[in-house]
Amino acid sequence: MMYNADFLIAAVVILLLVLRNFLDQKRAEDLNSRVFLFFAVIGILDVIAELVSNYYITSGDGDFGLAAVVTTTIFYLFQALLPYALLCYIMTLHDNKLISVKKMLLAGLATILLASIVLTNPFTEKLFYFDVSAGYVEGPWYRLMYYSALFHLAVILILVISWRKEFGPRKTKVILDILILCGCGVVIQLLHYPLLMTGFGMSLGILALFLTINNPNANRDSLTGVYNHLYLTRRSDELIAAGKSFHIITIYLYQLKHINKVAGVEGGDHILQLTAKKLEELCGSRVFRITGKRFLVLTMSLQEYEYYITQIKKMFETDMQLDADSSKPATPVILSGIVHGQKLGTSGLMLEYAEYLESLSMQNGMAAGIAVNVYSSTIKNCINNGSINGYNIASGIVIDVQGELIPGTTEISGCINKGRIEANSYYDHYASGICSKYKGNFDSPGKLIISNCVNEGYVKG
Repeated sequence: MMYNADFLIAAVVILLLVLRNFLDQKRAEDLNSRVFLFFAVIGILDVIAELVSNYYITSGDGDFGLAAVVTTTIFYLFQALLPYALLCYIMTLHDNKLISVKKMLLAGLATILLASIVLTNPFTEKLFYFDVSAGYVEGPWYRLMYYSALFHLAVILILVISWRKEFGPRKTKVILDILILCGCGVVIQLLHYPLLMTGFGMSLGILALFLTINNPNANRDSLTGVYNHLYLTRRSDELIAAGKSFHIITIYLYQLKHINKVAGVEGGDHILQLTAKKLEELCGSRVFRITGKRFLVLTMSLQEYEYYITQIKKMFETDMQLDADSSKPATPVILSGIVHGQKLGTSGLMLEYAEYLESLSMQNGMAAGIAVNVYSSTIKNCINNGSINGYNIASGIVIDVQGELIPGTTEISGCINKGRIEANSYYDHYASGICSKYKGNFDSPGKLIISNCVNEGYVKG
């Protein structure tokens, strides 16, 4: 029987180009991207194994040796693994975390059974065998390979339909298109084997994933080239789901709007590009641009966190300026940090808390982890994990308790500061772990009571 290998050759070319471009570009390092890379590698090995197997089948001239049996067995083994790899890809895309061993075994029962049949086939000849006169001969269970692929595609279809709200319309449409491509390839080869369409349909599916869901450019900020907020959301949610500890540093260019007015939008873009370049030189692939004015550095240990926040602070203390004809506006920034960001529960809450810390830093040079300018209040059992960097006054919990004119008692109890607290003015600069700046004395109508509070953080001021 003659086989048309043109589709297989086209599949190899497509997959090699996808793999080359995916590896060459700055790509995401999240779990789903790693599973996609695994799926693409299994896919190209499957197509190459099928090409080699078909070479032996068509060129054997009745002399089929061990090489023909081994290569065809390897090809069948990849054929058994490919649908399972696609199923794992869909599951990680939905769960955004490592699949549990129990779930992997449950999802892989059919694949394990089929793989055992493939590995024992040289002895049982249930799937295929080689005959001196007839050449390659299909065994009685030959169609089991196609039924397994169609079964996995049907399972994926059911999962995608049930998870369509979580995936959203765009991802759902892409996955359904991929299932159609792969399913058509399987059915066509099942009905007319010499066309060899299974590998080609699968290669088109991988190409569709590369151009859409796993496009490396979708994870990058178009202006600066660093990772964007979409990838940060996926990455941080993945770390939270896995229970891994991480710590973040945000760099907020709060005067960028003013720079745009003075030096034009091109000047502001230059500042953003220069900031991204310097941060990437220092922190590598840990840098993200999450809004127009804000960068973020994701660190995986407290040692990294302390090192990078110190180095970033030094970087912006140097003369980082924008060359312009009329003036040289400096680039002031607000640095904020959150240790153990996974405790906030979601990436959205983490970013909201970072913005809150930045907003505190802009209130008359004062920054506090919990509250600024309070009176007649009760603040209990609060914990600050973030780095607080104020110009004049900084505190882990509270700043500016009003006591001179406003009656009432402010009570701070059971609070803990674990963050790094710094006040940076060259003149009046005050920093404390719990409370800075009480406006009043023993005779004032407003009282302040601090009890059972602990400072565990670094305080400089």
